[in-house]
Amino acid sequence: MVRMNIDIEEQLIKYGYISEHIPSCFNTELLYKHYQSLKASTKLTHSEPLSLTISKNDGFRRTIKIPNPEQQIKLFDYIISNVEEIKDILENNKHTLSNPFKNRFLNYDEFDFFDIPNFKEKHNLGSDYIQNMVKKVKDSMGYKYVYKLDLANFYDNIYTHTLEWAIIGKEAAKENFAKKTFKNNLGEKLDRLVRNTNNKETAGIPTGPFSSRILSELLLNRIDHEIEKLMDDVDFKFLHYVDDYEFYFRNEADFNIIRNKLRQVFEKYRLKINESKTQFMVYPYHHNTDLKFEFKTQIDKFRNSKKIQDAMLIFFKADELYEIGEKGAYKYLYKQLKDEDFSSAWKEIESFFIGHLLVKPSLAPYIIKLIINHKNLITDEFINELKINIKTSVENGLDNEAEWLFWILTKLNVKFNVKEMVYLLEKTHDDLLRIMLIDYIHKWNKIKSKKIRLALDNLINTLSNYNLRSEHWLIIYEWVYHKWHNYNRLENKINEIDFFKALKKRNVSFYNPYYKNN
Repeated sequence: MVRMNIDIEEQLIKYGYISEHIPSCFNTELLYKHYQSLKASTKLTHSEPLSLTISKNDGFRRTIKIPNPEQQIKLFDYIISNVEEIKDILENNKHTLSNPFKNRFLNYDEFDFFDIPNFKEKHNLGSDYIQNMVKKVKDSMGYKYVYKLDLANFYDNIYTHTLEWAIIGKEAAKENFAKKTFKNNLGEKLDRLVRNTNNKETAGIPTGPFSSRILSELLLNRIDHEIEKLMDDVDFKFLHYVDDYEFYFRNEADFNIIRNKLRQVFEKYRLKINESKTQFMVYPYHHNTDLKFEFKTQIDKFRNSKKIQDAMLIFFKADELYEIGEKGAYKYLYKQLKDEDFSSAWKEIESFFIGHLLVKPSLAPYIIKLIINHKNLITDEFINELKINIKTSVENGLDNEAEWLFWILTKLNVKFNVKEMVYLLEKTHDDLLRIMLIDYIHKWNKIKSKKIRLALDNLINTLSNYNLRSEHWLIIYEWVYHKWHNYNRLENKINEIDFFKALKKRNVSFYNPYYKNN
C-alpha cells in the first residue's frame, strides 16, 4: 500500500508557516482549518513581515520572519499547485542532503512528506542525521582532503531574481525580462510571490516559513549543476546540507585549482562564502558521537544512587558534548529525561536549565516538561533568575530568549507585579512578547492599573500609524480579535482589508496560549 503526499496543505500551512524557534502559543492551526475559504479574499499585493531575532550557534543572531498571511497563503498555494514540477526538478540532485521532499516506510506504508521540523516532531519521524553521515562517508571514500564552507547570511543574501535563473537559466531570465519570451514561468512567479511576502524586497527571502527552504533548494540545485561542470577538469566530489558544503579532494593541488572557481560560481548567483568559517582538513574529517552511549553511564548511575553529584554529572556531560561541537546534545538529553525524577537533587541542578535556555532558547518545550514535573520543588531563586533574565533579554534586544522565558513563567503561573509588566511593555520592541504580555495583563486583570493602561495607550498610539500590511500586522490583528484594552481604536484597520475581515469572521487567531501542543 502506498500513501503519497499526506495532506500537503496541512504540512505547509499548519506546520510550515511559523518557525519552530517560536513558542507554540503562536501557531497557524486555525488558518489551516479555514485556508480554502480564505483564498478567495486574498489580493495580489505586498506586505512587510513581522521580524524577530534568535540566537545562532556561533554567537551571532539570525532574523526570523512571520510573513503576512494574505501574501504567504498565495505563495504556499502556488507551491502546492506546482509541487510535482518542483519535486521533479529536485529529485535527481545527488549532491544535496537537504531535499525538502522526504520519503519513509512506516508500518509497511510508504509516504512522502516535507522535511518540516514541527511536522516531523509531531509525528515522531526523527532526523536524517545518520543517513546523511553514511552518505558523506561513502561519497568521500578515497578522498584525503575536505574543504568545508558555508554561505554568508544565506537566506538574507538570496537575490530573488535568481529563483528564475534557477529554473530557466540566467540568460533566458534576462531575455524574459526584456522580451517576455518565457512569461509566467515557475521561477518568475516564485520570485514575485516571495517578494510580496517581504515588502517587495529583492534582497533576501524570509527565514522561518518552510517555503524558503523549498525556494533555496531550487537555487542550490542550479548551483550544484554549475559546480558539476568543474568536475570535468578536476577529480572531486561534493555534498551539501542547505548552505553547508563539503568538497572532497584527492590532493591539495586539485583544491587550489578549484577553490577560486567555486567562489565564482556562488558569486554568479550573488552569494558569498563565509570566509571565517571555511576549513581545509585532512582525513579523518567526519565524526559522529553516540549520544545514547555518552549519557547512559551518567543517567544509570544517578538512577541507582539518587546522589546530587551524579545528577550534576549528567548535565556536565551535556555541556562537554555541546562545547566540542555536538549541537544536538542538549535536545537529545532533555528528550531522554522528560519523565526523570530529580527530586533528590533539584535545587542543585536548577541552574543548568537557565544556562541551557540562554544558549538554546528553543530547548524550552523540552525543559518545561521537567520543570512542571518538579513544580513543587522550584526555588524562589530559580523564579527570580528567570525574571532577571527576561529583563536582561529585553534590554539587549534578545527577542526570542525573552519570549521563551516569559512563556515558561506563565506555564508555572508565576505572578508579575504592575511595575514589572509596565517595564517589559515599554522596553520591548518584539510584537510577539508584547502579545504575550497584553494577554497576561487581561488574564490576571492587571488592566485596572492606571500605569498599565497608560503603557497600553502609548502602544496603541504607535500602532495607529501602521496598517495590517505593515510589520505590526500580527499585534494589530490580535489586539482587535481578543478585544483587548481600547481595541476599538484599531478596529477600522481590519475593516480596510477584506482578507483580515474574512479572518476575523471565521474566528482565526494566531495566538492561543492554550494550544494543545504547548
